[in-house]
Amino acid sequence: MNVKFLAADSLGVRSMATYVEGGGYKVFIDPGVALGPRRYGLPPHPIEREAMEEAWNRVVDYAEKADIIIITHYHFDHFSPKRDLDRVFSGKVLYMKDPDNNINPSQIRRSHFLLHRFEDEGIDVDINICDGAEVDLGGLYIRFSPPVKHGPDSRLGYVIMVYLEYGGWGFLYSSDVESYIDEDVSRFVREVGPNLIYVDGPLTYLSESKIPREVIDFSGFSLAGLIRDLDSVSKLVIDHHLLRDRDYRGWIDKYLFRVKESIDVVSVAEYMGVKLNQLEAYRDMLYSEYPVGDDG
Repeated sequence: MNVKFLAADSLGVRSMATYVEGGGYKVFIDPGVALGPRRYGLPPHPIEREAMEEAWNRVVDYAEKADIIIITHYHFDHFSPKRDLDRVFSGKVLYMKDPDNNINPSQIRRSHFLLHRFEDEGIDVDINICDGAEVDLGGLYIRFSPPVKHGPDSRLGYVIMVYLEYGGWGFLYSSDVESYIDEDVSRFVREVGPNLIYVDGPLTYLSESKIPREVIDFSGFSLAGLIRDLDSVSKLVIDHHLLRDRDYRGWIDKYLFRVKESIDVVSVAEYMGVKLNQLEAYRDMLYSEYPVGDDG
């Protein structure tokens, strides 16, 4: 099975867009790209906007190749209800988080906006609700978790984790659990026993303003405990929320130092062997180094 990370926070945009090939199938998980609207009191820098356009073009190119599209929840860095819908979704099998149950109000609105757009534009898509489902494609096996919280509580809604297995080798996509490993998350991960895990990490960049320290600590220690207990895991890719923190390595060193003794712990950029590009985390420095005039 081939796993390709197409866009991520370590590559300059908010995204977890992931493309997987296995068993003759091509699967795209969360074809979305976004930018943080404000950081350090600043809007996205033009360099970030350029990175987003490049990432989106890459997402669309790979989505066109896919047989199956998966949407784990309805935040705009995980799906786009407005752009290139025909190229991304037309003729595809879509597995989507239930738009009506275990979901918060803003995501209900966003999910139904997407469904209305399909209808209005006459886009032919085979829609399937995936919460807790299993799909055996005769080689490629896909299992979706029941809805799990987007972090320590349900204020940000619920997400679906995705496990794909081919040839006895398994990949787990955590979606936005914020590395908050409660009983529901832990149970699913232990049941599937993945070899490669892609997690989003906690929102440490908000730790002094919105996220209590005890939540950050729980995320770190619980993730470390889970990984140490899984003999199957050979590599942990951690990105997305955590890579919005300039000192993400400090968090990894503090909580995952024992995990790193036995498995690789890397960002998407490091996994791909490319330069780390935390544009949002360094937005203030972008404005300082590349000032933006009145014309933008």
